[in-house]
Amino acid sequence: MYAPVMDERRRDRERAAAQGDLAAAVEALRHRLRAGELPEERLELLVFLGDEVAAAALGRVVDPWPTDEQERRTRARDLARWGTECLGRAGAALARAGLSLNGDERVRAAADAIDLWVSCPCDEHVKRAEDAGADGAERAADEATGDGAVSGADCVALVASGVSRQMSIWTRVHGHSQDRRDGWTAADLSRAMESLRHAGLEPVEVLLADLRPWVLGTGDPVRARVARLALPPGPSPEVG
Repeated sequence: MYAPVMDERRRDRERAAAQGDLAAAVEALRHRLRAGELPEERLELLVFLGDEVAAAALGRVVDPWPTDEQERRTRARDLARWGTECLGRAGAALARAGLSLNGDERVRAAADAIDLWVSCPCDEHVKRAEDAGADGAERAADEATGDGAVSGADCVALVASGVSRQMSIWTRVHGHSQDRRDGWTAADLSRAMESLRHAGLEPVEVLLADLRPWVLGTGDPVRARVARLALPPGPSPEVG
């Protein structure tokens, strides 16, 4: 009877957590840590982004993001600790937020291409993201009126150009890449984050909302968006 009782307690915790019980949410994460279902490194990413529940589960305190722009840019680069897949997904999340500020179809095409690149980072999708950014999002930014619309298109263009620019550097130096998401860097990420902030959005909240379900294994926003486009998703990735 021990196992069924434990399973029932776990289901009770998860139900309570889903209903907004913070104590239950913390205990649910601690249980997954103890069971080896959730690597501590995953939760550390959420703590880095300001998730109070993850911080409590690890016995940590959230360190607020700096108010100084240069310090924010420096801290954003620390996201590289969690690998190129994390950086790529962060870029996709920012691009999607940029689209919310500028609904131009060229911006949408670029944001969709970035999602596809993250899901399946092959040469074809690198090229698609590059073209959609240069031929679409950048032009939309030039033609937009209003700070929000300009910043939104600019954010998407920054992500797309970061994909192609850094991919070219990697290919030239190394000849090939085991993971084409190596093209996305934390320096590009920090620029896109500041573009959103200029429009009044909080980019760290944007990242947390998109990365939390992926980190916890409860969902995959990128693959869900790709599925809605009826595009073929890539293999399910891991953090790191």
